[in-house]
Amino acid sequence: MKPEERPDDGQQKTPRLLWVLAYLLIMALVLARLPLVLRQAASQIPEDVKAEIGDERLVNFSTTVGGIMFVLVYTVIIALYLLLAAFLDRRIILTKPVVWGKWRVGLYFVVAILSTVPVHLASVVTQYPDLRGVPGYYAYFPLVGVLALVAYRRYWWEFTVGRKVLAVATAVVLPLLISFG
Repeated sequence: MKPEERPDDGQQKTPRLLWVLAYLLIMALVLARLPLVLRQAASQIPEDVKAEIGDERLVNFSTTVGGIMFVLVYTVIIALYLLLAAFLDRRIILTKPVVWGKWRVGLYFVVAILSTVPVHLASVVTQYPDLRGVPGYYAYFPLVGVLALVAYRRYWWEFTVGRKVLAVATAVVLPLLISFG
C-alpha cells in the first residue's frame, strides 16, 4: 500500500508562527481574566470558612495561589489543545487556503482560534468571569465547527465518505473540548 501523497507537503501547513501567536494571545486573555476569576473565587468562600481562617490576608493569599495554579494548569491544557488542533490540521485536510497573500491557514487553526479567543475576549470585555451561564454558550461551540466546515467546504467536500465523516466529526468535537473545560 502506498501512503497518501501530500500536495506540496512543506508548504501546506499552518505556519508555526501563527500557532505561537495564537497561544500567546490566548494566554494574554487568560491573564487579563485572572482578576475576575480571583474576585469570583473570593466571593464564593463561605463566611464560616473565612471566620475559621481568621485572617483576611490568608484568605486573599489562598485565592491568589489558586488563581496562579489555574493559570499554570490552563497554560498546559491550552498548549495540548493547540497541539491537537495542529495535529489535525496537518493530517486531515491537507490543502489550505492562502490568507493575506502568503499564510496558509487550516480549518483546525480557525476552529481552535474561534473556540478560544472570542470566549476569553467576551469575558474580559463584559467583566463576567464565567460565561457558561450565558444563554447560547454551549450552542456557540458546535456552531464554530459547522461554520468553519462551511467556509472550508471546498477543501474537504471531495473526500471519501469516511474521510468526510472524520473531518466533520473532528471539526465539531474540537471546540466542544473547550466548552466543557
